[in-house]
Amino acid sequence: MKRMILLFCTVFYLFTLLLTGRAAFGAIDDPAPKENRTYTVNEEHLRQKAADEASRPSMLVSYIRLNFASEQPFMHKVYFLLYLLLPFAILGTSLWIEFTHGWGNLRQLFWLGLSEFLFAVGNAGIGANVFPWFCDYDLVGWIVAILCFCYLLRILIKQGLTFLGFVGGYSGGNWKKRLLFYVMYCAISFTVTLLLSGKSYFWLAPIAVVGVWYYFYRYERMEAPQAWRMLFETGVIFGGFLIFFMQVIGMILLIALLFTLLKGFASIQTSPAAADGAGPHDEGILDRAADGTPFVRHSDGSMTQLRDTGDGHFEDFNGNPWRDSGSGHLSR
Repeated sequence: MKRMILLFCTVFYLFTLLLTGRAAFGAIDDPAPKENRTYTVNEEHLRQKAADEASRPSMLVSYIRLNFASEQPFMHKVYFLLYLLLPFAILGTSLWIEFTHGWGNLRQLFWLGLSEFLFAVGNAGIGANVFPWFCDYDLVGWIVAILCFCYLLRILIKQGLTFLGFVGGYSGGNWKKRLLFYVMYCAISFTVTLLLSGKSYFWLAPIAVVGVWYYFYRYERMEAPQAWRMLFETGVIFGGFLIFFMQVIGMILLIALLFTLLKGFASIQTSPAAADGAGPHDEGILDRAADGTPFVRHSDGSMTQLRDTGDGHFEDFNGNPWRDSGSGHLSR
């Protein structure tokens, strides 16, 4: 059943990608502005225009060409290519792991971690102001980008559970040792990314790598070659996951904040206070008009008319109850 669901999702992604082909790999890079003409349509002109549009390169190819034609330094071009292409490698590797049930396969997890590491290096290399959107919407269209980003959450959760299981197996329930593993792999992920992206403090990478190797060699009782292999494999697998997670967490938090604000705005629009036009005035002093009609006088001078229910309580004309809390002070 799980394989059928994954197959359906994959087919759906590919089908959606084909539907958005013009907006994805066949999009027009810079379409010419259209003018409204009143003369008779020229069929030959239309056919020629359609042929010109079909022969234009896709958005992906246009980005790559512009990148190589720019006057940016060579390494900046390399970083841009990593940022542009590696999300597709991450997606493809993840689907490969899903179909082969390889979430416990170190070789497959290694390639996934390596793809995430290289993407993080490319993102850091072109500038920290870039939000890493999983599969750029300029290339695949909004629908596919949103679907891929939702699948990204599953990838991060699966990798996070794998990382927690690895740390738990080596820490043996010791919280100090568990914390040490978190610090070690975060240090590897950050320092190696700084090193490969040419940022400041790149010299911290050799210190972090040697420090983690020494821990495995000295305290986990491993032989020197075995400690290096352990460091290399787990450093790529979990270091790639951690730096990738830290870079996309900003986008995840931004979306979560957006949904929270929308939810709060909706609750304000549907609250009783907004419905009766009284705003946030939920309390005030009981007063009566000359004809004995009760009303609440709020602190800003506004008033809400009430009606007496006959049992010592009041309610407004929207049915909201107002209770006397003593000394003529009403609240709802």
